[in-house]
Parts: sequence; structure tokens; C-alpha cells
Amino acid sequence: MTESNSGGKQLGKMAFGRKKRSSKQLSLIHQEETMFVDPNTPDYTHTLLSDEEDGKEQVSLLELSNASSLFNELNESFSRHSNVSSTPQMGFGTDLQSRTAHEALLKLNDQEIKLMETFRRVAQKRVCCDREYATALAGVSNLANRFDVESQLTHNSVLVTAWTTFIKESEKTQKLIRQNAETMNSNLIEKLSALIREKNDAKRQYMQERHRIDSEFVKAKEDVKENLAKYHRLARETKDSKLKYEEAIPKAKPRDLEKSKDKYRKSTNKLHKIHNDYLLSLRAAELHQEHYRQTILPRLLQCLQETQESQVSQLKQIMLHMAHLTNTSSEEFSAINDTVVQNINDIQPENEYIGFIENYKIDPPSTEQFEFDTSPMNEFENMLKQDEIVLDNLTCEAIEHTHSQIGEELNDLRESLSEKENELKNLEEEIKSIHPTDAQESMIQDLLLKQKAYRTVLKLIGEKRCLEAKLSAQYMILDDSIKALGDEIPSPGIEFNDENRGTTIKPNAQNDSSSGKKLFSIMRPKNKKFNGESAVAEKAVVHSREKPIDEQVWYHGAIPRRDAEVLLVNDGNFLVREKSDASGQYVLSARANNRVRHFPIQVTAEKLYRLEGEAYKSVPYLIYSQLESGNPVTKASQAVLKNGVMRVRDEHDLRHEDIELGDKLGAGHFGDVVRGVLKKNGFPVAVKTCKETVDADSRRKFLMEAKILKQYDHQNIVKLIGVCTDRHPIYIVMELVSGGDLLSYLRSDKNDLNQKVMLRMGENAAAGMAYLEQKNCIHRDLAARNCLVHIKECDNSVITKISDFGMSREVDDDNIYTMGDTRQVPIKWTAPEALNYGTYTSACDVWSYGILLWEIFSRGSTPYPGFPNNVAREKVEQGYRMSAPHGTPDEVYHIMMSCWEYEPEKRPQFKEVHVTLKRICKFLKA
Repeated sequence: MTESNSGGKQLGKMAFGRKKRSSKQLSLIHQEETMFVDPNTPDYTHTLLSDEEDGKEQVSLLELSNASSLFNELNESFSRHSNVSSTPQMGFGTDLQSRTAHEALLKLNDQEIKLMETFRRVAQKRVCCDREYATALAGVSNLANRFDVESQLTHNSVLVTAWTTFIKESEKTQKLIRQNAETMNSNLIEKLSALIREKNDAKRQYMQERHRIDSEFVKAKEDVKENLAKYHRLARETKDSKLKYEEAIPKAKPRDLEKSKDKYRKSTNKLHKIHNDYLLSLRAAELHQEHYRQTILPRLLQCLQETQESQVSQLKQIMLHMAHLTNTSSEEFSAINDTVVQNINDIQPENEYIGFIENYKIDPPSTEQFEFDTSPMNEFENMLKQDEIVLDNLTCEAIEHTHSQIGEELNDLRESLSEKENELKNLEEEIKSIHPTDAQESMIQDLLLKQKAYRTVLKLIGEKRCLEAKLSAQYMILDDSIKALGDEIPSPGIEFNDENRGTTIKPNAQNDSSSGKKLFSIMRPKNKKFNGESAVAEKAVVHSREKPIDEQVWYHGAIPRRDAEVLLVNDGNFLVREKSDASGQYVLSARANNRVRHFPIQVTAEKLYRLEGEAYKSVPYLIYSQLESGNPVTKASQAVLKNGVMRVRDEHDLRHEDIELGDKLGAGHFGDVVRGVLKKNGFPVAVKTCKETVDADSRRKFLMEAKILKQYDHQNIVKLIGVCTDRHPIYIVMELVSGGDLLSYLRSDKNDLNQKVMLRMGENAAAGMAYLEQKNCIHRDLAARNCLVHIKECDNSVITKISDFGMSREVDDDNIYTMGDTRQVPIKWTAPEALNYGTYTSACDVWSYGILLWEIFSRGSTPYPGFPNNVAREKVEQGYRMSAPHGTPDEVYHIMMSCWEYEPEKRPQFKEVHVTLKRICKFLKA
């Protein structure tokens, strides 16, 4: 037994329980004595195994002690930060909110990563040196063992005993040094590499989340500025329209007066709406800033601090373990080692960043004040009041819709928030239930994962609380206004001064010609004369009751509820539709007292139809009887039917009976796609069906594609044949494109894909997109999978057609669409600004077209091969762009790169791309 360490205490040898060999277990430390100077833990020594036991392993008490210390530090750090209600006196979240501190944090992370990488290189070099030293010591032992047996002294010599002991101790030393080197190589360096990766991931995650929450806050402020600018513009427009209207009263013809009055009404309606939007965005920005400053940003920074403290704790234990493995028993090295270990033990994760925080401590940026700007109100004299919602007959419907929409979002958000709070509580209980066991490594990993999950959920709760506060404030503003109105009829939003002209116009009258809606009088009460209607007309009405419901002009089939509400403009307007849940039940939708109500038509056991009163043999009999009597539909609603809204049929309006369905072609987002034939001419078609089980909102989105395609007629856009909405399931009928989808065509080995064919495919797609660009349509999902290939029978040439307009949107004059839903977007095809801000323009489609062009010339390969979505997105942000597929002409690759310009305004327009590709095609032909 040799002398002990710096404390001078005699150490005894101790052996610990043995376990089976495992690559994940710690190697046995072959040393007779080892230094362990952590003041919080006792000193232990380890016994070497005998030659017979060589190959078996023992659990190192040093490892258990280090892991236990790490466990305690992690739990102490978690306890300091897990109390949500308390505010720390000093920390990242309270003191490092400024941009200067943000840059300093990133620099600090880079420095710490550099430190870890240097530490890893030092450890690797130490392993090489120790291996070489152990090899040299083994050579010394071998040299000593060459001493001939015959030459050895045979008597009981103290000198021989000393020599033998010296050689044996040398062998033990080299074995221990080699074993410690292997432990460092297989254990510590692996842990250090994992910690470096985790450090890089934490930095990247912090940068992404900081960028996201900063962008959301900037967007909330930009919404206020945009609404204020619109407010100014609309106030001036309303002022001008009022002057023109007042000038027209004494001198204009009735028709010109009506035109100026309608323009005055519309501009006033827009002014009132933007007033409301400005007020709501103002409140939202104010609350967003409050939560951003007090909850979202502090919690993000707090989580970063916790993560870094956790990493410091882990690095501390790695350094401590290495110090023990490289410790020798000599007094000279002990003194050096004591100093190293003491300095390592002085590391306190909770105090690690105090100096750093003090150096960069800056008061948070001053709070911005969001106050109502009354300057737009000064430009046009009206009854609008500061900080008060305008609720009149112009805005009533929009406010009710917004009130309902925000209420639904608020309920969903609160349910999600409750789930997250329960998840947070469960995680906290799980963390508290973890206790040190013999399986130290797995226990610590479990603790780290749960603490990381806890911090993630805590951040989400903070963001959801901010959103809840904004929505709740907006909801209460609208709710108070609606409750204050009660059952009263909203006041007119505009007063007209043309009574002296002898012209009487109802305030609610709308010019419906622009929207294509037609109202007509279906029936009048008995025994009343009206506008020269004759007995012949009465007979025609009687004949109308005998017609089936699907032949009635006021029957609109399976129209979505929201679309029905849009058609009902004036009190007394009504229509009948099939219920949105595809149950086959009919619903009477009517407008009364400036409100749209929906009355399910009941079916009795005798198959009779009724509302609140008498039952009739058919729905037409019920409706015409209701019109004839003039009685309210229900006593509670007091809704009286006056004018049926005519269902306007066009060339795209088909009936289910017009189509013969065939075999299934595939499956879409809303239902199956089947082959079909138009019965009247045998024309082959593809029929998209909407499953009866989807909700009403999804059904409305399904019909949106048909609504968009109705307006388009281009050889490179898939053609809409018609829509069947007379009953469920709803059909969208398209032309049948013979070659199937472009992606499958590209990947098929049977198709001849030479350079000319691929160029023609790209040129066709560019022509179709240039047409959509001209029509102010943003596709939002342009990819090879959403294009179709038509093969001409005459010469087998290929025509590419743009298809799948399920995510498309028509835009206004500003050509910008902001995504409001949560549907997943195709990340590898989507432009950076759309991913970061949810804002789409035609330039986003240009980016996607560049990816489509790459798909074509790579013969259907997946973009960014080998990169997951998140990695591809990150690399694009860093400036990476895909290389040209083999065989791509230089001019075509130049088009791809121009489509992938990071700044949207630097990308070409589709008409420019189309012209360039046409020129390249002509050049290749020649």
C-alpha cells in the first residue's frame, strides 16, 4: 500500500459489485490508489482484478459519485427556474432582452463551443500520448522480464523482492494508464462530442425561436401601421364620395344620383370596417408587446440560460472525470492535480454567467405606446368615436361573423392551453419522482429530457397566454358592443339627403349586379293586388308547388352555410338548401331583422314536412304555403318569407344524373377521384368527390378550387367541366388528363425524357403560371405532383397542365395573401418569406417553379436529396442552393437560380420565364 493523496490520509482498498461486460458501462480503473478531491464526496480507492479475473468489469465508485453530483446540480438548477410565479433577481430573461445582449449571447455560445472543441482535441491528444506512454512502459517491463531464470538469485533476497515489486508495479501502472486512456476515448470524448452537438442545436433553436417571436411582434406592429394607412386613405375617399353625392342631389338624374349614393355607401362601409380593424389591431399589438416583453422573450431567454447551465454542469462532470483519470499518485503531480480539481470544483453553474450578465446588463427597450390616432377621423366628419366599435347596419354582419370566429378560436385556444398546463404539471411531477439509482447514466438522460420538455411546454404556454389575452380583449370589445345593441335594430351607417327629389331608397338596398345575385318575388299574400300580377301568374305559382324541390328556383342544393348567408342580403330573402352534415335534411335559411337564421325542416313519421306549424306533403308546398300566409316561420324569430333568392345556374352547373361514374383513379385530400363519363356526349372526365363525413368548412374549401377554376381557360391549366351541388356528395368534374400526374410520369422508365421533352414540360408549366399571374391567382402548391400530363394521340407529344388548386387564392390589387390557417405547407417547395411570415405573393410561386424545373430535369428526384425538411430550410436560409441536375442546359439552370433569389423582388416574373424558355426551345429545335 502506497501513500494517500494530498490530505495525507491512509486509503484502504475497496472492491465493488461486479457486472457483466457492456460497451455502455464504465471500464474498471486499474489503480491501487486514485485521487478524488471533491470536497463534497469521500475519497475512495479501487483494487485491481487478479489475472484470473481480467476481462470482468466492476462499477467505478468514482463514476457513481460523479453522476450523483451531476444529478444533484441538475435538480438544483431546475428548482431555481421551475417556479413560474417567481421572477429571478438576475438572469437572461430579465436582463438580456436587448439586441446588444442578443448578439453577445450568440458570441458567448460560439466561444463556449470553441472551448468544448478545444477540450475535445486536448483529450484526444492526451489519449494518444497515454497510449504511447503505456506502450513504452510495457517495453520496459518486457526488457526486465528477459532476465534469465538461471541467473536469478535463489536465496531469500530483499533485493529480489524489491526488484519483483518494482516490475509488478510498473506493469500495473502501464495497464492502468492504458485502461484510463481507453476510458477517455470511449466514454469522455463521446460524451463531449454529444455535448457539443447539443450546444450547437440549442444555439440554432434559440436563433430560430428568437427570429420567429421577433417577427411575430414586428408583424403585430406592422398591422397597426397598415390599418392606420388604410384608415387615412378610406377617410379621404369617403369624404370625396360624400361631396360628389351632395353635389349630385340638386342637379343629377335619378340614375346618376343612385350611382353616387351607392359609391358613398360603399366607401362609408369600408371606412367603418377599417376603423374596427384598426382598433382591434391596436389592442392586439399592445397586448402582444406586453406578453412579448414580460413572458415570451423572458421565457425563451430563461430556457436558454437553463440549457446552458445544464451544459455547464455536464461539462463540469466530464472535466472532473478526466482529471481523475489523468491523476498520478506522485506528490508533484498530486499538487498539480489538486489545483486542477479544486478549480473544477469551484465551477458553480448558477454563478457561471453572473459576470457576463453584469457586463451586458441593459434595461429592456422602452415600452411603445399604442394609442388611437384620431387624424383619419378629422379628415371626414362622422359619428365615429375614439376607442368605440361601429355597430350599424353596414357593419353588423361583419362584426357578428368576427365575434363568432374569434369566440371559436378562443375556445380552441383555451382547450389547448388547458392541455398544455396539465402536461406541464405531469412533467413537473415526473421530474420530482426521479431519484438516483445504480443506473446513473440512464437516469440522468431521462432527467435531462424531461427538463427540456418542461421548458418547451413552458414557452408554449407563455405564447398561448399572449394569444389568449389578445383574442379575449378583441372578443370582449365586440361582445360588449353586441350586448349593448341587444334586440334593437342597428342604426343606419349612412344617412341620405335626397328626400326632396321624391326618391325613396331603403338603407339596406344593395346593388347585387356585381355579385351576380338575383332576387325575385315568388309569392304574395292572398287577396292583395301587386304590380299588375294577374290570375295567370297565380296559376303559374300553383303549378310551381307541384315541381320537385330540385327544380325550384329557390333551392340551392348542398351549398355551404356561409355561402348561403352571403346570398341573403335583405330582410325577407330566403333559400332552401341541404344540411351541411350530409344527413339529407333540408334547411330554410332566411334573413330577418338584419340577421340570417337557419331553420331545419322537420320530417314527421308520416313523411310530411313542417317548420313550427302545419305539416305538408313536400317542401315546395310548405314554402309556398308559408309565402301565401305571410306568417312568421317561428314565433321566436318573427322571420317572414318574402323573396326567394334565385339559384343562378351557368354552364358549369351539373346534376349528379348527368355523370356516369367509373373506376377509382386515386385519392384526394377531401375524397376519392374517379373516372367518369358525361352522359350527353360520352366525354371522359375525372370526378373529384367530397366525402360526406368532412365538416362544413372543409366542404367549403373543396368548392373553392372549382370557384377559382371557373374563371380560367388555358391549354396549360386543367379545365373545369362542372360542379354538382344539388345533393351530397358534392362533385367537381374536371377534364380527364390521359398521362396522369407529372411526378409519376417523370419517374417512369417507360417514357422517353430527352432534353427537348423536358424543356417543353417546363415551358408549358411557365405558360400556365404566367396566365395565373396575369389573373392575380397565387397557386401556393406548385410541384410536379400537382401537374398533369396530357399525351396527344396524333403524335404522342406531351402537354403539361397545372392542376390541384386546393391551396390557391385569388388576391386583391396588392397581390399579397397572408395564410390564416394551420395547414401544413410543403417546406421544400415553399419560398423562405412564406415559411417565415406566412405571406404569399406570385414571387412565392416563382420560387416553387424553380423547384418544379429542378424536378423535371432530375427526372422526378426529391428536392434537397438527403436533407430532412428542417435541415433543407436552414441551409436555404444560410444561402445554399441545389446544383444543376445532370444534363441541364446552363440557361435553364440560370433560370432556376434566378427563381431562388432570397429577395422576392429580385425573382423574375412568369411571363419573363416563359419567353426565355420558348426561345431556348426554338434554339434546340433549330
